[in-house]
Amino acid sequence: MIKVNTIDYLYYKLNTWLSYLTISGQSSGGLWVPSLLLGFNVSCILNITTRITEESRITISAIVSIFMAFYYLCKDEQIMTKYELESDEASSRGTKAVILYIILSIALLYVSENYF
Repeated sequence: MIKVNTIDYLYYKLNTWLSYLTISGQSSGGLWVPSLLLGFNVSCILNITTRITEESRITISAIVSIFMAFYYLCKDEQIMTKYELESDEASSRGTKAVILYIILSIALLYVSENYF
């Protein structure tokens, strides 16, 4: 059984789903979408838990997004190779987990912006 790293698996699934998004012939949707999603989640959590300025939140979330993009660039081949041989059952569970993560991210954004 494969030991799942959540952040890597999120990248793997989104990269697989968004492989049709390209810039200059290179697949890029799978790189930027999980990076930005994680950055937005950091921003929402900071909005709920701290009272820092919006500019600071945006800066921190941008740094997180850029860091994650570089992380994914460096580990792309390792991540894709690790998970592409997963069983159908594991793939189904992983798909459900990623969909749940996306739904919770949207809910977190809503709560963050409307209640805090």
